[in-house]
Amino acid sequence: MKTKDKIAFYLYLFIGIISIVFGLRYLFCETIMPYHEQAIGMQWTELGLGLQLLLNGLVKVASAAFFIVGISSIILLLIPFRKGENWAKWSIPFIQIVFSGFVLYASLKIGLLTQAATPWPVSIFTLSISVIAFLLTVIPLKNSWSIEKE
Repeated sequence: MKTKDKIAFYLYLFIGIISIVFGLRYLFCETIMPYHEQAIGMQWTELGLGLQLLLNGLVKVASAAFFIVGISSIILLLIPFRKGENWAKWSIPFIQIVFSGFVLYASLKIGLLTQAATPWPVSIFTLSISVIAFLLTVIPLKNSWSIEKE
């Protein structure tokens, strides 16, 4: 693997691990997140049982989405990406960038409309890292900008 592909590999791996960590955090959350309470303007204990079940179910769906992004990214990295399969160089960033983009959109919209302290900076961070990794794998580096000769 070229040096730039190795760097991209570890950047994608980092985002995959972050996704799994968020998935675990959401999976083991028995209520909703504090910023969810800020957004709805109510504490968990003030909500009716039906709304509690619905909102906690949505947190579990978010957990599944984070797991899918993390696990699929890691599997694609460990098998086709390491083998140099070109399609993997497009699939991994597609998964990570699209997901991070949707999470960023939702976090920003909720934060702006409700003044809740949503974790939108994390989405910008993960989106940026995925874009950087993608650019490393698709843009050939030549001449004085080259990390190594191709």
